[in-house]
Amino acid sequence: MTDSRAELPAAAPAPKCFHTYAEATSFATKGRVHLPKDATFEEVDEAVERSARSAAPLAEVVIAREYEHAGFRYPSLAVTASSGCNTGNKYYSSMPQGWNDTISSALIYGGTGCFHGYHYEHGNFGGASLDVGAGVDNMGALNDKTSSILWTP
Repeated sequence: MTDSRAELPAAAPAPKCFHTYAEATSFATKGRVHLPKDATFEEVDEAVERSARSAAPLAEVVIAREYEHAGFRYPSLAVTASSGCNTGNKYYSSMPQGWNDTISSALIYGGTGCFHGYHYEHGNFGGASLDVGAGVDNMGALNDKTSSILWTP
């Protein structure tokens, strides 16, 4: 991996935490998609794809989802951005309160142009790292050790 730190934006909005897929999807689509509280991943993914194909562009899109437990099990953190990585923008995060050193699995939404999610052991993209690509159901050696993440095309 090349050093991308020089390309990072000066300030990024803080990630928002949600307790359910339904809450995250409603937020990401500005209320245009409503799902049952117990919606499955497949239902959410289908709804996000339908919204992405709609005539009206989304104000926020979900570019990735981070999970506290292996196997993509709740709770999860939906990572949103004003646009996907298609524009060449790179999104990064220092972990929000309650999420430092807790991630055990992750998904990256390639339909947003984001194909890499670099998870770092330390804040400010330091220490050991793992590119989860489209996603991993178990973080292996970085299980419960993520302190910063960089999402890129």
